Amino acid sequence: MSDFFSKLSSDLPKLVESGVVTKAAAGKLLAHYRNELEESRTSKLVPILSILGSVFVGVGFILYFAANWETFSDWGKLALLTAATVSVYAAAYALLFVRNFPKTGHALALLASILYGASIFLIGQTFNLGGTFSEALLLWLAGVVPVAYVTGLASFPVLISFLLGGWMLAQASERSSWYYVENMLVWWPSVLGLFLVGISVWHADRYPSFRAVYSRLGSFAIFSGIFLFTFDGVLNNYRGGWSYVATLFAAFAGVGVSSYLSRIAVRRDFSRDSLVPLIHVAALLGLAVASRYVTDGGARYAGALTAPSYDTLLLVFVNIYFVGFSVAVAALGVFRREPFFVNLSIAFLALFVVAKYFDWFFEMMDRALFFIVGGTLFMLVGMYVERRRKLLVRSISE
Repeated sequence: MSDFFSKLSSDLPKLVESGVVTKAAAGKLLAHYRNELEESRTSKLVPILSILGSVFVGVGFILYFAANWETFSDWGKLALLTAATVSVYAAAYALLFVRNFPKTGHALALLASILYGASIFLIGQTFNLGGTFSEALLLWLAGVVPVAYVTGLASFPVLISFLLGGWMLAQASERSSWYYVENMLVWWPSVLGLFLVGISVWHADRYPSFRAVYSRLGSFAIFSGIFLFTFDGVLNNYRGGWSYVATLFAAFAGVGVSSYLSRIAVRRDFSRDSLVPLIHVAALLGLAVASRYVTDGGARYAGALTAPSYDTLLLVFVNIYFVGFSVAVAALGVFRREPFFVNLSIAFLALFVVAKYFDWFFEMMDRALFFIVGGTLFMLVGMYVERRRKLLVRSISE
């Protein structure tokens, strides 16, 4: 909106001078869009302040309970936590559905969910109920999901995604040896991203804000996962092995992929933009198989190639694929008119350039020359990226 208003402000004097619009009409147009811009900024500020306030209050409650925990009896702790959680949920319901204060009610619903999660951990500790950290996260997730879909509040998919990702890691570390967890950890962002993107497509009709959050968080996770694999150390240190961790990750990746394919089949909306996720999934699968073969001995599976050359080819493929995938997602963002994907792709491409400069040239160049050349290169890349981003975003808005 701000870019549109700036362009309108610069173009209107020329339009008035050429007689396309009158001076009075130009003034009314500017006033109208200036008011819309101010309302847009205000409408964004209110939920940010409300949600930030709810997080602060939640942290304050937790710190208060922690500081005075020993002064309460066990049943007093239970009563206090239950009363606080129920009261905040009741206030959120009243503001959302009775008094029509959606932004403040949204913040209180998020606060109540944070208190609910804190209560699970504190009550379990107080009464020595046993269980594991992953089970507590799963209980928290089970309580948040119904609230999310009843209220339809946009911040809840973020909380659900973080709880789900945390549960996956906690469950993997508790059910398998750290050897497997450590070596499978590089797959966690990609698997979580595939799952979130896969389930996002089913939210397009009734929960469009959920679809946007899941799709964006999932895309960020996928980018992060592939970015990790572009480094030589990650590929060399990866050790395959089928364990509970691999099974868990494969299950979530499978659910995400099958969900995406099911949506395409049900809606029959197979199109060019739907090919990008499918190609990406196929590439991820190929990368998983290749990584497993490399760790079992590249020479045995690569035929005439030796193990070091096979490792090198795999690394080159991942780096080329990351750049190609970033360009494809940027093009998809333009095609779908979604600036987020354009910005995400450009940001990761810029990060890729910076990281590879340090990775490839830090040991090869004189330190002074390294920083002078690098600084100049980064400024030039920054100027180019800024120019291209403006052109792409402008083409989307038009």
